[in-house]
Amino acid sequence: MRAMLREVRAIGARRRALVVLMALVASFAAMSVVAPALASAHAAGHGAKPAKKAKKEKPCRKKCKLEKLERLEKEQKELSEQVGQKDKEIQQKNKELTESKARGEKEAEERLRSEVEAKEKELQAKEAELKKHEEELPQAEKEKLEREAKETAQKELEEYEATHQAWLPFRHCPVNNGGTSACFWGQSGPESEFTAGKVHVPLVLPITIWGGLEINEETEELTTIGPEDGAPTLTPVAQPGPALNKDVDAELLSPAEKELYYRAHPVRQEQTTVTIELAGPPVEMKISTNNLINENGTALALPTKVKLSNPFFANDCYVGSDEHPIWIYLTTGSSGSFHGSAGSFGTEQGGEILVIEDNRLVENTFEAPGVEGCGGDSSVDEAMDAALGLPSLEPGSNVAVIQGTLAVSSVEAVKREAPGLF
Repeated sequence: MRAMLREVRAIGARRRALVVLMALVASFAAMSVVAPALASAHAAGHGAKPAKKAKKEKPCRKKCKLEKLERLEKEQKELSEQVGQKDKEIQQKNKELTESKARGEKEAEERLRSEVEAKEKELQAKEAELKKHEEELPQAEKEKLEREAKETAQKELEEYEATHQAWLPFRHCPVNNGGTSACFWGQSGPESEFTAGKVHVPLVLPITIWGGLEINEETEELTTIGPEDGAPTLTPVAQPGPALNKDVDAELLSPAEKELYYRAHPVRQEQTTVTIELAGPPVEMKISTNNLINENGTALALPTKVKLSNPFFANDCYVGSDEHPIWIYLTTGSSGSFHGSAGSFGTEQGGEILVIEDNRLVENTFEAPGVEGCGGDSSVDEAMDAALGLPSLEPGSNVAVIQGTLAVSSVEAVKREAPGLF
């Protein structure tokens, strides 16, 4: 490319030299005609002696001058043609130079692409080699590594739980809610029970409530704030319930439902499960620690609905609903023929957690409505109400007993002592 540039510059220099030469030739021709006349005029102006009569010029001299002029004109034309030819050569060289530059850029791009492809192939080869090495690793060695990793993770978990065991139940407290003043959790024990009409359910599986409390400093009223992580405020636990037996009057069913009922005969007597759920938002649930401690008034007010599950029922068979909940006003005092107890009080973690154990909350006056949504039409609800003794509105015919543990701590203590829970 450098050689080409030098050649282009040389062509330009030769072109300029030719132009200068042509100008000199033209000047020389003009001088050969004008010089004699100038010499005569100069002599006359200075009083010179009259020149001798010039000899008559030979005709050959004029002819020779014309020939010389023609020759010079011919040379000038040839020089013009050479300059034109050189112009064409320069244009051709410029074109070749541009094409060469484009070819160079394309070659550089292709070279870079080839290098990238080579690197990718090299990486793929290394990955294949690594995979082959992993496959060749003895199975026993792989199992050993996996076992060691699991043991390490389990040990770390146990160490954390041992250090923060007392704080783990507060893991669903809405600590980031600006209104949360305290965190709470509670859990029922195996002596708890629920009865609505003929539906009697021992709550043998623990039911847990947890969340946050907003405290009104003037009235000391507590408002419940539900968990922010999606956990339910009251955990729905399916408890073993009564069997669907001969108490169901099939004659109350519509023809279509009666056919389904008899078709389900092999399974319809299977045990029904009963699940107590919170009806409505958590804010409807009320807690009063003062009433709990003093064994007087409502300590825990729960809006509930009870789901009945059985192969014959539809998926949304409930006693009560979000719109018409079963309100259970639990107390540690007396309700009907049942008597509660505040239980025993203690503290943990240096007084940061208040723990109330063996508290017994009772309710013997609530009303239980009829079922809803248990079948394809209302005939199923009617038949189930008759079989289950619902609605049950007579005072003393329905019972709720929750015996268990309740714990409360300030939100500041929970955030400070167990930051890893959130």
